Order: sequence, then structure tokens, then C-alpha cells
Amino acid sequence: GTRVSFDSNAEAIEIEHRIRQGQKSFWQKASILCDTSTSIFPRMHFYAKTVQATQTWCSGTLAISDIQANQLNAETIKLVSHMLNLKRKYHEDETFASFQARRKRIVFGVLEKCNMMPLGEMFRSMQWKWAGHLWRMQHREGAERPVIDILAHKDYIDFIRHKQEVENKKANGIANRTYYNSHGAAKRWDQNIVEFLLGYHEVENHDSKLDRNFILTFANDRDAWKEAEKSFVQY
Repeated sequence: GTRVSFDSNAEAIEIEHRIRQGQKSFWQKASILCDTSTSIFPRMHFYAKTVQATQTWCSGTLAISDIQANQLNAETIKLVSHMLNLKRKYHEDETFASFQARRKRIVFGVLEKCNMMPLGEMFRSMQWKWAGHLWRMQHREGAERPVIDILAHKDYIDFIRHKQEVENKKANGIANRTYYNSHGAAKRWDQNIVEFLLGYHEVENHDSKLDRNFILTFANDRDAWKEAEKSFVQY
């Protein structure tokens, strides 16, 4: 279950806990998961029902940053690599960087063929579904958390202003795509969603101002919200 913590960095502790529990589940079943005499497809199905289920249980409301999502993706690559018995080609003088790139490409290809996602993307997919659910329940008390926390939060203006600065640095190759709020904390999942919606709204309506009515209308159009899910996950 979800780990209870009173630490101010509870999400990071929770992510570490889930990774460790996933590793424990994986190695308990390694004789099945890593049996290369069996096709990878049934093994990946078993992996999804055991290891990934352990790591993603009750995660729709878990707020994680981009950095943590990348950490979860790296964990997926590591575990599935063991299942595929991927090793560095020393006899071909393969560099470590080349091996990492090849490993990621192969693992992501297997996940796509199995209709699966890396952990970080799975979390984003669940968060998109959860945000839509919250906004469709806007009449209930406390259900508007993403709208209130972001559109009405004092950091929102700083976040939008800082976005362009980070994009400029990224264009010059000196920053990744993780944005930071005025407190220096990594951008959280609800900020990711609002930033995505900001760009979506600008494209659809040629207007850079994102308002509450647009979000609620969009969320209540279930087909449109579901259609945008893949774009958000890959954003």
C-alpha cells in the first residue's frame, strides 16, 4: 500500500518505496520473468500484472515531478533489460552511452509492441484521467484542486514567466525541460497538465489566456479529453 510519511519530501520517499517494492516483486519472480526460453510477450503480461501493479497501485493522486517520472522510466528500462538479457557489447567496443541508448530503444520498442508504457508515462496517464475526473466533479467541495492550486496560486505567474527563460536555456543546450517554481521545487503533475492545456488552448483558440471555463468544458467532453491523453503523456 501507500507508505505513510510526515516528511516534507513525502512524494520522493513514496517513489523510492515503490521502486524498492517493485524490485522486490521482480526478483521474487525472476525465474519466470527472466526465462528467455519463453516468449517475451507472456512474460511482459506477467510483469504488468505483478511488478508494475505493485509500483502503480493507487497512484492516480500521487504528485510526482518530471525528475521523478524520469527516475521511474529508468527503473522500467533496468528491469525489462534484465528480462531481455541485454548486455553491453564489449567485443564491439560499445561505449556505455551507446549501450544505454540501445537498451532504451529496445525496451521502449518491446513496451510499444506489448501495448504498455514506461512507469513515468503510466503515472502521467493516470494523472490525466484523475485530473479530468476532478474537473468533471467541480460541483463537489474540494474537487477543484488543480484549478485552485495552479490558476489561483501565487506561483503561477512566476511559473509562466520562468517557462520562457528555461525554454531559451534549453534551446542553447544548457537545461532540460523541467521547470521550477519560485521555491525551486521541481514542476509537479498538476503544473504539467496546466502547461499542456495552456498550449492546447492557444492552438485551438489562438488565445494564450487559459481560463477555468475552458478547462471545465474540455474535461466534460470525455471523448476529447481521452483523445488528448496520449499527447499529454508524450508531452
